[in-house]
Amino acid sequence: MTPRAAIAITGIGAVTPIGATAIETAASLRAGICRFREAGFYVPLGADDDGGAVARDGTGGVTASAVAALPAPAVGAARIFELALRATRDLLRDRSVAVAPDSGPTGWFLALPEEDAVTASWSLSKSLGPALLDRLGDPASSVAAVRGQGGAGSLAVLGDAVAAIRGGAIARAIVVGADTFIDCDRLSLLDRDLRIKSPRASAGMIPGEAATALMLESAAAAVRRRARVLATLGEVGTGDEPQTIAGDRESSGRGLTQALRAALASGASHAPRWVLCDLNGEAYRAVEWGTVSVRLARELGASARLTHPADCLGEVGAAIGGVLIAQALGGFARGYAPAPEALLWAGSDRGLRAAVRVLAPPPGVEG
Repeated sequence: MTPRAAIAITGIGAVTPIGATAIETAASLRAGICRFREAGFYVPLGADDDGGAVARDGTGGVTASAVAALPAPAVGAARIFELALRATRDLLRDRSVAVAPDSGPTGWFLALPEEDAVTASWSLSKSLGPALLDRLGDPASSVAAVRGQGGAGSLAVLGDAVAAIRGGAIARAIVVGADTFIDCDRLSLLDRDLRIKSPRASAGMIPGEAATALMLESAAAAVRRRARVLATLGEVGTGDEPQTIAGDRESSGRGLTQALRAALASGASHAPRWVLCDLNGEAYRAVEWGTVSVRLARELGASARLTHPADCLGEVGAAIGGVLIAQALGGFARGYAPAPEALLWAGSDRGLRAAVRVLAPPPGVEG
C-alpha cells in the first residue's frame, strides 16, 4: 500500500447522553437537544466572604450530562467499560463493517481519559482493551495502541491507526474513544481548580461522558468488498502547547497552530467552511482559539461555521474525536453540512493538540 493511500471510515458507533447510537447522537446535536441535569452525586464548592472554597449549603448538585441507561453503581473503570462496550456494539451492529475471516488482521486503538491522580488508579490502558475483546468474543484481534491523552488523543490515535493500515501491519482498525467525568473524585480535582461550572466558576465546563467506535480501512479495500464509505480522512496534524491550562498564563496557541497547519497542508487550497472542535466553556480554550483563528485567518477563512458539541453534551474528553466525526458524517449524509469536508480539532490538558480533515465521499461511492 502506498504511504498516502486514502483511508475510509466505513462504520461508526456511539453512546452519549443524547443518543444510544451514533445516528441518534448526530440527529440530537443537529436539533440542539441537551439533557443537562442537576446531579446530586457531587455538590460543587461555593465561596465564602473571602473567596475561599467551602462546601455549599443546600441539596443542589453539579450540572452534568450523563448517560442515564448505564447500570447504577458503574463508576470509574467500570463506567468507562460500559460506555465503550455500548459504542462498540453499536458499530458492530452495522452489516457494512462485517468482514470475511480471512481478510486480514484487525487492530484496536483506544483513546482514554487523560491521566490524573484519579484516572491513573483505573488502570485503563492495561485492562480496557482485553476486557472489551473478551466480552465481544474477538480473540483474533489485538490492541495495537492506547493513548491516555484525553481530547486531543482521540484525534491523534487516528494517525496511529492510519499508519498501521498503510504500513500493512493490519487490514483495518477499530478506534474506540471513551471518557466520563461523572465521578466525584475527578470532579473534586476539577472543582478545586475552578474548572467546572459552579457558583465559583461561571466560565467552567459541564461534566459529561460518551464513547464512540470507528472502523477505518483503506478506501481501496472498502470499495473491493463493496462496503459503505461514510467519509475519508485527511492527514492528522499534532502539536504541543507549552503554556498549558495548569499554568498561570494563557495559551500561546503554538501547538494548535502547528496541528491545524499540518492538517490543512494535506488538503484542498480553499479555506474550510466547517470547523468542529472541543470548545467547552472554559475561558482558556476560548482565548486559545481566538489567538489561533487570528493567526491562521488566511488559511481558515472568514466564513467558517464553528461547531462545538459541548453545547449539548458537556465535556466528553477522550470521546470528542468520535463525536465530532459523527456530527460531520451526519451533516454529509443528511445534506446539512455547509461543505463536503470538515476540519476537526481538539486539545488536552497537558498540551497535546490534534487536527484532521474529514471529507465526504464522492457521489456514487457512499453506500
